[in-house]
Amino acid sequence: MHNQSTYEEHSPAQAVTKFAAHLRAQQWCIDTSTFPMKALHPSTGQNASLDHFRASFPNWAKSNRIKVTGDFSTFLKGLGERLSQELPRVLGSGFKPVPERFYEPHAGIPMANTYVPFKPVRQVGMPIPEVFSDYLSRVLPAQLDRDMVLDWCADIIQNPARRPEWGVILTGEQGTGKSTVVSLVKKALGDKHVWHREKYSLALERFSEVLPNNLLVCFDDAVASPSTYEDLKFVMSAKELSVSIKFVQKPQNRDLYARVMVCSNHSVPFDFGGQEDRRFYACEPCTHKISFAESKEFFAQFHAWLGTPGTADFLYNFFMDRNLSQFKSGSTIQTDALKHMIGLTAADLHVVLRDIVAQTPFFHNEFLRTELKRMGHGSVSAERIQFAMSRLHYEQRRRAVPGCRSKQVSIWQQCGRQRNRKLTPREVASIQYSDQQEAIRTGLQADAVNCT
Repeated sequence: MHNQSTYEEHSPAQAVTKFAAHLRAQQWCIDTSTFPMKALHPSTGQNASLDHFRASFPNWAKSNRIKVTGDFSTFLKGLGERLSQELPRVLGSGFKPVPERFYEPHAGIPMANTYVPFKPVRQVGMPIPEVFSDYLSRVLPAQLDRDMVLDWCADIIQNPARRPEWGVILTGEQGTGKSTVVSLVKKALGDKHVWHREKYSLALERFSEVLPNNLLVCFDDAVASPSTYEDLKFVMSAKELSVSIKFVQKPQNRDLYARVMVCSNHSVPFDFGGQEDRRFYACEPCTHKISFAESKEFFAQFHAWLGTPGTADFLYNFFMDRNLSQFKSGSTIQTDALKHMIGLTAADLHVVLRDIVAQTPFFHNEFLRTELKRMGHGSVSAERIQFAMSRLHYEQRRRAVPGCRSKQVSIWQQCGRQRNRKLTPREVASIQYSDQQEAIRTGLQADAVNCT
């Protein structure tokens, strides 16, 4: 009768060879850029000491009915060193959207590739689910916006290593599904290589690995700083960034493949500084098809569809089916929505405000609104005013002004200078008048409000 518990004897060299083949199939390699050297699993970013494999070998050998000849404790003691010679050796890891598991950014410097391609079965012309058609008509109702954004997303799937030098801006009312566009791409990539957060600093701070390690980076209703636009321009045109790598003291240069998307509930997500931008495609603002409640109900159904089996395969094939022969990765068009954001039909807002504040060091926000309207800039958004004023080093502070609707009102003044100077009678009179005008405009006669 055959003994099911029979083990097959292997010499130490044979056992190591088989175990190393098993580890290679699991994508383990040896990272020699650290001391002591560590095992690296590129697709997950996990590191392990060689002791980890010494501890796991007995269970692996038992499962595979392998018995190592000779002294087993001596074999285990030298297993780590043997594996370090058998497994692929690299000098760290990096992200490069190519199928190869290893690549050389420079001659003689092998690196493990953290990119994990998603390759479901290719199916041409899959039928479009009704919920997806409804979704597109809501989030991207304008045909030009739909074509531009979907082609931009499809380029991530079809040509991950070809990085466009322009990004996408989606604005509109809260709850209209703007940021779900990111979910489409993430699903089509197998739920990998997409970063979606509400802070610019996490990705734009010095030595951050966010941009070099992803194919799509989305800033969702993030609070911008005066330098945000310039920072985004830089990373979208840069070919590589210097990043800080764990366990490595010296920063390393990494190639960039990430596309940038900005979603915002504000009409202007950041200050363009009055520049004629060519780095962003801005869609028409999203609105609710019927109501907030109806949108909420629809997107609950849409997210349920996103989570069903087969949706990732559909979205991958949907984007692969798009014809990108007319797609321009190096430039995009300047939409009316973008022109509205940066005010191309008006003079530089920064210059206009500078002339206003030069003659009036302390003033009410209503005075600022009135002056802008008088000079032909009445449609400028409150967000743009805030951005431009911060660039002029002005801030709003609460101050006690007699004769106003509340004990304290918000006053514009220079940051950190003359904060405690007593207001002149003329300044007090001007603030009182502006406070009254604000009450008339807004219909509020009691509490003071901050219009920006």
